[in-house]
Amino acid sequence: MKKYNSLFFIVLFFLIGVFSCSKNSSQPSNVIYPAPGDISLNLTVNPSTIGLAIPSTFTGLSYETSSLTKSNYFNTANTVFINLIKNLGNGILRIGGNSSDKTIWSNALRLNSGATDSLFKDDVDRYFQFANAVGWKTMFGINVGTGSLTQASSEASYVTQSASNNLLYFELGNEPDIYHSNGLRPSTYSVSDYETDFNHFYQSIITATPSSQFSGPTSAYNTNGFTIPFANNEHANIKLLTQHYYAMGPAGDTSVTITRLLMNDATLTNNATLLNNTAQSYHINYRIAECNSVYNGGQNGVSNTLASALWGADYMFTLASLGCNGVNFHGGGSGPYTPIAFSNNIFTARPLYYGMLAFKIASQGTFIQNNFTPGTNINCKIYSVLGNDGNYYITIINKDLTNQAFIKITGLPISHTNQIIRLNAASVNSTDSIKLGNSMVDANGNWSNSSTETAGTDNTSYQLRVPASSVAIIIVNK
Repeated sequence: MKKYNSLFFIVLFFLIGVFSCSKNSSQPSNVIYPAPGDISLNLTVNPSTIGLAIPSTFTGLSYETSSLTKSNYFNTANTVFINLIKNLGNGILRIGGNSSDKTIWSNALRLNSGATDSLFKDDVDRYFQFANAVGWKTMFGINVGTGSLTQASSEASYVTQSASNNLLYFELGNEPDIYHSNGLRPSTYSVSDYETDFNHFYQSIITATPSSQFSGPTSAYNTNGFTIPFANNEHANIKLLTQHYYAMGPAGDTSVTITRLLMNDATLTNNATLLNNTAQSYHINYRIAECNSVYNGGQNGVSNTLASALWGADYMFTLASLGCNGVNFHGGGSGPYTPIAFSNNIFTARPLYYGMLAFKIASQGTFIQNNFTPGTNINCKIYSVLGNDGNYYITIINKDLTNQAFIKITGLPISHTNQIIRLNAASVNSTDSIKLGNSMVDANGNWSNSSTETAGTDNTSYQLRVPASSVAIIIVNK
């Protein structure tokens, strides 16, 4: 009898095992589920609802005019610098900044002069040779603050000649809304005074070089009181409405923190909406021609950390979704906020650069509608793009400092292959070892994706986790 009892239990355990295996095999083997503590976000994408196209030259970099006076900077021998810029795709360079209103045009060759407060013909030639090697066009600042009409018309003529077809617009002055406070004009200087200056310089340049086109007014901050009134009166003389926007500042202020940088910025949204409405009413575009995280050079421990990459990627997508023509991140040298640093004759990618590179990967196309409902509050932004290549690009920017997001995506074709490219580092405070697609930019200024990660899938959705302080781009191939 014992023998039969033993046989009975053996058969029973066998049947239980078969049933269990059969039950498990009916479930998809590559589904990902939330981990304990995850904040679940259900994302529904509607590919048939097409939004704004993202301009191909949305990405931009901004540099001081004084940087042109240094022969070892914008130089075609700097192949690493060239590679770093070209990695970002097509874009626009901007030459201006505070030094554009303090650098005097010298209608001559530099020869043996070491003057950094004067701009010479060969400085301009060297810059446009570099810009041509990069393949980006230029917005070029003219000195209105301390320059003369004669100097301006001469400089504009030479810049046009040197640039050939690589010049887009001239900027007339830099941040004229604060001329009254930086010593360039009297304390009573107003937008109407700037319009008078603008028109004098405009007429002088257009008379000497009729093909010239202009952008403006490059205000520092005063959108309502300066930029919009200027646009109302001068829109016929500009091809692009421009504004500057820094998230915080000045550098060194106690209010400048990573937490604040990663908060949603209602002022940015309001300003962009106002600029967009004004530009559209005059059938022109608008661009944030100078920007970054913290004005006055950036803040160590904020502007040069992973946080700046998260902020930068979200900043670009936010403005693109609000009809902006593009952004130019200000930088140069080795200051905290520069996307590309230059120190000891070596060019390197900073954290913000990785945020720009992530945007380049996921922004080559047109916005499509998405809706997501977080289970509880989490500082997470999601953008969906139908790429020009036919692929779908979903960018999840988790700016939350503590919570991991679990994303479930519906509405996209499920039978298609996919890949995930992540932007991350050891912590939000990291200043180096930033990785995108499991790779860092190499010493030659090159980057390539080495990630082999894919999302979880079932019959209706894709799933992935996005840790705190990181970005994930999921690409669903056509």
